[in-house]
Amino acid sequence: MSVPYNLYITTGDRAHAGTDSNVFVELHGERESSGVIQLPCQKQHFERGKTDEFTIKVNKQLGTLKRFTIGHDGKGLGSAWFLEKILVVDQNQNKWTFPFHNWLDTQKGQNRCSVDLNPVDHQRGKLVTYKITVVTGNVMHAGTDARVKICLFGELGSSGDLALD
Repeated sequence: MSVPYNLYITTGDRAHAGTDSNVFVELHGERESSGVIQLPCQKQHFERGKTDEFTIKVNKQLGTLKRFTIGHDGKGLGSAWFLEKILVVDQNQNKWTFPFHNWLDTQKGQNRCSVDLNPVDHQRGKLVTYKITVVTGNVMHAGTDARVKICLFGELGSSGDLALD
């Protein structure tokens, strides 16, 4: 038995967001895991602002997806990758979204080339929008021209570094 999963992997829309590295994934379900799967990467994959589609086939029923591992081997020039999100659709049209909004790189973001992601719970509407207010002190030179980031932590994990634009 071969069970197909469609993966829609979105690279962020920011400077140097794409990667030429070899990308791998692993799906973790309530029953089984897929094992590590190397994606058939080509030069046009994982470019800035693009969503790439892959169909992978798993030899077992995974059940409801609970976690998604994605990473790359860090090889090649421009290996740093800004991964926006992953959408997984199974043969029954069940959908899981795994947001990340961060770098996969040993020098940027969370300083790692792979990450385990938890799905957004679409049924219970767990995707939440927050309004962040930043107040800069009124002393001389208190401001900054740097890119400011925030990381939110909760019971299910962290948001990863999010740029405040």
